[in-house]
Order: sequence, then structure tokens, then C-alpha cells
Amino acid sequence: MNTFEDKLLAELRTVVAERPADIRRKRPKRLLVGIAACLTLAAGTAVAVPMLGGEHTTSPAYAVVTQPDGTVRVTIYRVEDDKGLQKRLRAAGIPAVVDFVPKGKFCRRTPSGESSGFRFQIGWLNDRATGQIGTLVLRPADYRRHGATQLIEGEGFGPRDRLIFAAPKTGSFGPCVPTDVPRQR
Repeated sequence: MNTFEDKLLAELRTVVAERPADIRRKRPKRLLVGIAACLTLAAGTAVAVPMLGGEHTTSPAYAVVTQPDGTVRVTIYRVEDDKGLQKRLRAAGIPAVVDFVPKGKFCRRTPSGESSGFRFQIGWLNDRATGQIGTLVLRPADYRRHGATQLIEGEGFGPRDRLIFAAPKTGSFGPCVPTDVPRQR
């Protein structure tokens, strides 16, 4: 190298040494820190929101499905939302009265109606793996033919909810009056 080139190289080194670090090099670090903070916040929200909403926010209390053959399959997971279940059954063509009462109570009805004389398919599952308490397969045509109403009563609000599927009834029956379960001696 000649003297001019040596001087130019020395001056270039001085300029580079005096200049602050390149801003573009810091941006990727800031971007990565920002992304990590957002992911941490999202993960925390995904865990905290279900916990704040209560124990049963991830699945419905029941399912009402009309099958291709016209039957209505009712699967109950928890004794909750009795009026919602009643509305869904009626929409599926099953005249129904559904009442759930707190643990230690039962429904007393006066009058209590008459047995309609037909039966329906019922399955008691109590399956811990799926959480199902019970399932029914109902035929809307049977209810129309017999002029019957399906009564579903439940005692619950705890880990051992209990369902009572009364036989379809005709005639009149009164509202559910929650009454203490008599103590056995």
C-alpha cells in the first residue's frame, strides 16, 4: 500500500470506531424479546381464563342430537341448565319438562300425572372417562301418539350428580316443588 491508501484506511478505522453500534443489529433482539413476551402473555391467558370461568367451561352440560332414523339421542354430562335442556328437547319434537334441584332435594309434583304405557331406551353410563351421567334415545312419534310428556329430574350441583328419568306421563302434573329427601332410619 502507498501512503494515501494507508491514510485512508486509518481514517476509515477512526470513523468506524467513533460511530455508535449499528441500530439494525439491536432490532432483531428487541423483536425477539417482544415476541417472547407476547407468547408468554398468551400462554398465561390460555391457562387463566378457563380457571376464572369455573369448573365446567370447556364442555356443555348435555347434548341433544336428532339421528338419521328420527330418534333423538340425549346425553347428559352434568345436572345443569335444566331449562336449556327442556327447550332443546322441545325443539327436537320431544314434549319435556326438565327440573334439576340441589343435592338432598327431590321434585314433589301434585298432581303427578299418569303413566303413558310406553317405554323408551335408556342407558346409565356414569362413565368417568367421558363424564357422561346418562343417555336416552327418544322417538318423537311415540310422544305424539300417546300425548305424553317426558319428565327428567335431577339432583346435583356436585361431583355425583344423579338423574331420574321418569316414565313418559300423560294428563296433568304440577310444577316441581323442591323438597328435602327424607332421612333413612
